[in-house]
Amino acid sequence: RPGRASTIFVFWRLALDYVSQPDVPELLVRAPHGFSMPDDCLASVNISTQSIADLSNASWRFAANESVPVSTCMASGSTFVLSLPSNLEPHRQYALWLSVTNPREPPSLNFWALEYATLTSEPLSGFPLAIITFIAPLAAVGIAAGLDVAAPVSISFMVQTAIPPGGKLLLSAPSGFVLHNATALRPRRTVVDVLVLMDAPPRAGSQGSLLAIEVGDEGVPAGVPYLLQVFVTNPTDVALGELPWSMASSTLSSIPLDEGEVTGYPLYRAAQLHVENVEGDRYSLHPVTIKVRVATPVPVLFGDVVRVQAPEGFELIDSQASTCSGFLWLAWLSAAPRPMPVC
Repeated sequence: RPGRASTIFVFWRLALDYVSQPDVPELLVRAPHGFSMPDDCLASVNISTQSIADLSNASWRFAANESVPVSTCMASGSTFVLSLPSNLEPHRQYALWLSVTNPREPPSLNFWALEYATLTSEPLSGFPLAIITFIAPLAAVGIAAGLDVAAPVSISFMVQTAIPPGGKLLLSAPSGFVLHNATALRPRRTVVDVLVLMDAPPRAGSQGSLLAIEVGDEGVPAGVPYLLQVFVTNPTDVALGELPWSMASSTLSSIPLDEGEVTGYPLYRAAQLHVENVEGDRYSLHPVTIKVRVATPVPVLFGDVVRVQAPEGFELIDSQASTCSGFLWLAWLSAAPRPMPVC
């Protein structure tokens, strides 16, 4: 999983015709971009063959593994340099394991390599990160901070590992957001039944508000774009909009599957908005006159754009009016020319 600690088992043997010994015997482990270890990484190296045999499911292939003393370990980016003794023998098989931190994004070149003196291994294919890919930015209907209003946020994503029936998605927002409930979990552009939902209490030590979504009988297949829609109340602090959201998947028995992060949506200080139906006509499909009053938290400056958007279903009647839907300024306090809107 991205950003998590993992254990890498390294098995190697020198070329059988290798006879010379380097002046400075070092084993270079070149990991894909993004993997990391502490700069002084000796504490992250384990040479116990018993530990390797107990933990590695590949150890059965290396019955003759021998531990090799490592005197120092230095990390530079994703390259780890291990100082070894100078008496390695070509016919022996050696093993060790490294505690590394996985990258947060899939590396573009996912290959590992080993180097010792003049010897270099063939590129070794790395393992794929168990990552949730967000295929679009978060789409929020409400972007005002501090309003006690729940509005939908749409999340488009793909999982790398299929979520079996009964599995879960755990959505985490930054602290201050309130996730109320989920209204849809479906393939994008495909209508399916809304799946079973349940709220989850915050985990100890976690940041943000959590919502656990129980996947229905169909599960969530790997590599298929999905849409999750949740109702969210924004916090009062606009800076929280810059923090990432995270999502994790698991099986019915809570075995972790994939994880991912996506950038949050920007928040803005709320304006005071009042909308009045002048005639009081509430019948559908009747033309009405709407008076709009707004007080903005910051000055509206030259070049700014003010957008007035009605709820879905209302229509502007620009084809029946001399101006944009009969627009008229009731008050204009600036010395600048009055702008006319565009429908």
